[in-house]
Amino acid sequence: MVEESVGKRLLRSVGLGLVAALAIAAVVLLVLAVVRLNVDCSGMGSEECNFEKALASGIARLQTFAAVGCATIAGGGFLLLRRRA
Repeated sequence: MVEESVGKRLLRSVGLGLVAALAIAAVVLLVLAVVRLNVDCSGMGSEECNFEKALASGIARLQTFAAVGCATIAGGGFLLLRRRA
């Protein structure tokens, strides 16, 4: 059996690290999106509360899209690295 060169093993390790970082970023973004949806309206008027809830909802939606994108890229990268193994 032929051993892999050190460069190829290093490149594979770096690739797996990047894939893991993207997967972790996706999870963090999803958690932050859920946390952002909990808006406390105590001490605010109804207009301010509506604005804050709409703003939080829009930001959470964008974070969710970013998380899905990170997860998709991480999945594709993992499959690419696995195919080359």
